[in-house]
Amino acid sequence: MATAFLEFISVFTALTSLVLCATCKEEIKFSRSASRGLGFKISLQCGCDDVTYINSSPFINKSFEINRRIDRSERRVSCASMEARTARKSERASENSQFEVEEGTLYEAGIAD
Repeated sequence: MATAFLEFISVFTALTSLVLCATCKEEIKFSRSASRGLGFKISLQCGCDDVTYINSSPFINKSFEINRRIDRSERRVSCASMEARTARKSERASENSQFEVEEGTLYEAGIAD
């Protein structure tokens, strides 16, 4: 399932003028509430004074799925960059030791000029 993002105000402003409550036949007002990271609840309110809430993405174990996906992606990127840094560091170290073998020690404490 692909995740898509909506520009909340534009989409739901347009829907407000098109959607009517099945009970009272009045327009439904959409608003954003209960934000947690990138996830939030959409509240629907009409003349019936009933408020209905819809999750913007699946809500699993006290967290919106979109937030879990972002966290997982950030961890993957962090691990990958750490592995790349470690690889570069070990490559430089082996390169430096190879230079020392080829040219001998160029500078060291106690070597006279």
